[in-house]
Amino acid sequence: MEPWAPKKHYDDAYSYVMKNGVSKINDFFEEKLKNSAGEVKVKTAIVGTTGSGKSTFINTLLRLEDSAKGAAKVGVTESTQDCQRYEDPDNANIEYWDLPGMGTDNFPAETYFQDVKLNEYDTFVIFIDTRFRKDDLELAREITSHRKKYFFVRAKIDQDVRSAKRSCGESFNEADVLAKIRSECSEKLGDLLSNEEKIFLISCHGFEKCREKCEERGEKCGEKCGEKYQLEPLIKANRDVLYQNQQDAMIRLLEKASMAALEEKVKVLGGDIWKTSAWSGVAAVVPVVSIGVDVLLIKKEFKRYKTELGIPEEKSDEFENLDPTSKAKVSLTLKLLTEFTAKGIGALAAAYAVETQIEKVFSFLPAGLIIACPLSGITTYKVLDYILKAMADTAFAILVGVIKSKKK
Repeated sequence: MEPWAPKKHYDDAYSYVMKNGVSKINDFFEEKLKNSAGEVKVKTAIVGTTGSGKSTFINTLLRLEDSAKGAAKVGVTESTQDCQRYEDPDNANIEYWDLPGMGTDNFPAETYFQDVKLNEYDTFVIFIDTRFRKDDLELAREITSHRKKYFFVRAKIDQDVRSAKRSCGESFNEADVLAKIRSECSEKLGDLLSNEEKIFLISCHGFEKCREKCEERGEKCGEKCGEKYQLEPLIKANRDVLYQNQQDAMIRLLEKASMAALEEKVKVLGGDIWKTSAWSGVAAVVPVVSIGVDVLLIKKEFKRYKTELGIPEEKSDEFENLDPTSKAKVSLTLKLLTEFTAKGIGALAAAYAVETQIEKVFSFLPAGLIIACPLSGITTYKVLDYILKAMADTAFAILVGVIKSKKK
């Protein structure tokens, strides 16, 4: 996996829009998201009280024995003295951070959120011991205030199951035991929990034993064991959020670059209007005003704006893939071109006249007379400025529509 290089992707998007406008911008975004979003670095913070099982969970993710080199330290006393970073074995751009427990000597509760730089992480896996502590709920509230995604984990669930089995005897029912524990967690969390799907009852040691038995029987049932002990659902739920965060980061970058490029492109086109307008002659149509528009010149510029900004043709495949708002804007904009008769040009020019009476005069002028008479350069400038603004508005609408579709 390539390292995250935001400048490269920004430059790619900027160059694309400067060259093509919004033409096939959806395809460009799709390719970038498919091939490059995985380069974005994302972090999961794994937090919880001492002895809650978070270090064992990390080692399971890393596929390491607790005693192996590079494994997270495991112990009944606080083993994590500082924020420890671990790379996902399948994707170096996904990082797991083992955070020290809240309320320790080195990380007192009063400054914990600042000390561990809570806002730097994308997702949180909160480990809860057999009983809830005040710090657990405070941590959840703080994460919620930062609008971060989080999951609650009740680890060592195999111990609870064995204990219930000994005390219940023949009436033991594992599903009932797990349902009761889940319900108790949900009750304690209260309004901090949007749904019980955020609660995972896991057993890393149970998972490892299950997998070893499968291997002894020559079976490949690691995924099945992971489902039973809820490791696979937890890992998948967390990775889904991380992948979405990677997509979102890339979308924000592409949005910033493409918007900046489109604004620059419109600015350049706008700077050319005065040059074009200089070709329009000056002639008096009526004694009180000299207004004119070179019809062929404006049609030519209209087509140039359409090409430069990448406005698609109606009924093209690209047009059909646009959202309804963008389609409506494209149709309305292109209608201007098809209606560039002398009457249409005259009406548009008249809209810029200082005297309201001029509009009435224009409405009675013969179409042939308006075509034959080149009018003032200033009016040509204003008409082209109007057209460019309308087409730029359409191009931005297309870009915004595509960005919105990627953010869903």
